[in-house]
Parts: sequence; structure tokens; C-alpha cells
Amino acid sequence: MLGRLKDAFLSAVERKDGGGGVAQQNERELAIAMTALMIEAARADEVQTDIETDLIRRALTDGFDLSTTDAERLFAEAARRQADAVDLHQFTKLAKGLPHDEKIAFVEGLWRIVLSNDDRDPYEEAVIRRICSLIYVSDIDSGAARQRVAAG
Repeated sequence: MLGRLKDAFLSAVERKDGGGGVAQQNERELAIAMTALMIEAARADEVQTDIETDLIRRALTDGFDLSTTDAERLFAEAARRQADAVDLHQFTKLAKGLPHDEKIAFVEGLWRIVLSNDDRDPYEEAVIRRICSLIYVSDIDSGAARQRVAAG
């Protein structure tokens, strides 16, 4: 999920800056932003389960090719920023320009996290709807993503 997002984002950044240091910093910011959004979705029902946390950490190690230690540091930074945030705009602005299929892959990841406890919580659903509206993913596409995740 995040691997495809990272690749699409870095491709766009490298075209702008020639693939230098800005791309590496932007990759980190993308990882933090996406992680903060996943944490926001997981915490929306005021209970972040170990399963949800493990899914987020696995997305970091697999999607961004991070070591466990680096993933833990990034997770901690994203959790801090998410806790300090007053809105989601600072996190969603990076995802707005991604290709539609990459946004859908991310939304599927969000659904995977919130449905991992076999409970459809209205607060978690509301957060996903809000994220989708900010990254320009329709309710229909989000619903289809949720159905794919629920089907296994």
C-alpha cells in the first residue's frame, strides 16, 4: 500500500528537484503524514488496539523499506504530530496530488486498520470519510474499498 504511494510521490518529487535531498526529506514527510492519518483512523474510537498498531508499523516497514528501529522512530514522530494536530489538512495535502489508484490503495489500508477488530465504529468511519474528502476520493470508491477489505 504505502510502497506504491511512496513510489508515485517520489516520482513526482524527483521530476521537480532532480532526485536530490529534497526527495528524501519529502519521502520522510509523506511517511509521517500517512502514518499520522492511519493513527488518526485507529484512534477515532478512542481505543487503538495492538492489532491496529501492528498493521500501521507493518505498513511502515514494508511500504517504506524501514528497519524496525526506524519504523518505530517514525511511528513515534507521527503519533506526536497527530496528537498535536488541530486538523487533518497538514497530513492530507501530500496525498492530494497522488494518482487515483494510489489514493484508493491508501484508503484500503485505512479500512484494513479500522476493520481489524471486526467492529464498524461510526467514529472511525467518519474519520475515513473526512480523509477521503480531503484527498478527493469519493464515497463510492471508499465504500468499494471497504467492501474489498471486508471480503478478505
